[in-house]
Amino acid sequence: MQVNLLYRPSQALAQCWLQPGESVMAESGAMVGMSTNVQMQTQSGGLLKGLKRMFGGESFFLGGTAVGKTVWAVGGRGAGSRHALAEKHTASGWKAVTVPDGAGCTATNELASVGVIPGTKQLWAVGDCSPGLGNRTLIERHKNGGWHQVGSPTPDSSGSFLTGVVAFSKTRASAVGYRTPAGFRTIALVYR
Repeated sequence: MQVNLLYRPSQALAQCWLQPGESVMAESGAMVGMSTNVQMQTQSGGLLKGLKRMFGGESFFLGGTAVGKTVWAVGGRGAGSRHALAEKHTASGWKAVTVPDGAGCTATNELASVGVIPGTKQLWAVGDCSPGLGNRTLIERHKNGGWHQVGSPTPDSSGSFLTGVVAFSKTRASAVGYRTPAGFRTIALVYR
């Protein structure tokens, strides 16, 4: 997949060129347009069921991707998304996979987006975690059959969040998000 980010920073738009068999996920209402040879699939009712599960202290998914015939979904689990969550779906069904929480983050851990590294079965996932006060960026990598936390910069300890990730190759990826320094002014984050 080739991605071109346009109109940055305030009205960012991702222009994606897909190869046969590749897919991209977008939030409801976020798709601006598509070529006639692209097939769109939609789901309904998932959000309300997800919210009911979340308030009941169960899993809530925020992002997903596909690697071959395996689908991955990430989010948070437990009351208030206390722990990071990753589940994979294969022909045998859904299975929870252990994901380490952010170092020192005991209040919340949540993954917001997951992306596949082209030509591999490896994944990047991004989100945020909190030790109790403020939020930090959280980056996880799935490699050699397991998830591992990767160090990530947190430019503002009062609130730094990663909300999207895309891998262009084994050595090139980008993560986007935002930070809210004192004064509550939101500033875009882009890591490459």
